[in-house]
Amino acid sequence: MIKHGKVPPGSALPGGTFPCLINGYTNIEPSQYLFDLSLGYDTGETPANTYLQNIGINLVVRNITGRHPAFEYGPSARGRGFSAYDILKSDDGRTWNLILTKTW
Repeated sequence: MIKHGKVPPGSALPGGTFPCLINGYTNIEPSQYLFDLSLGYDTGETPANTYLQNIGINLVVRNITGRHPAFEYGPSARGRGFSAYDILKSDDGRTWNLILTKTW
């Protein structure tokens, strides 16, 4: 019997001895849309100096909005460490890459 909203230990309520304190919990994650940006330039054979010919310069920004994955409760019982986000999605946020290439 529950008195004053308290559950006695060892009671037979669904979900175990103590009820879940999370209201409105769902395991459905919202969609996640990420946008990347890539800018590049190739000198081609325009420069007179042969060492400066065929040089490529690329700037790549991954996840330009800097969004992180949605919250997901991940207990270690499933063989993973505790985390507060979906581990199948990157939590790096915004990353910048500068890529230099030379074609011989």
